[in-house]
Amino acid sequence: MREDAPLSFPPRGEIVSALDRGLIDGSDWSTPQSAITLGLPDVAKFLYYPGWSRPTHLFEVVVSEATWSKLGSDGQRGFEAVCGQSLRRSLAMIPELERQALAELRNRGVTVLPYPEAVRASVRQAGQKVPDAMAREDTNFASLLDSYNKYR
Repeated sequence: MREDAPLSFPPRGEIVSALDRGLIDGSDWSTPQSAITLGLPDVAKFLYYPGWSRPTHLFEVVVSEATWSKLGSDGQRGFEAVCGQSLRRSLAMIPELERQALAELRNRGVTVLPYPEAVRASVRQAGQKVPDAMAREDTNFASLLDSYNKYR
């Protein structure tokens, strides 16, 4: 991409074509399997992993307090049990699915590489600016971010 070119992104259906024609230099897709489905191995022979749009898998269910209260303690325990079972099953499947997709990419001639640590550190630092700014403007978000940061 030219240095002076305006920043724009092709629609999903045009990414492979844009890569093939040299209009863009690369694309970040959420998982190795989604990159395969999109057709990226046909035009891109390097994959840096993990993708920035989903460096890990997080699952969440948000239920309003009013709805949660209506469930009662038995309903809440049942809801939590079902969510926990679904989460464990999904998380258990992900490594194998990603291993299979990465193997398929390699078999199709794609070189799979981790991002260099300097790049990962730079992205982490840049990515933290947005939630930090949001926390300065919203005390509820600040509390949530603080709890999340302690957890991770």
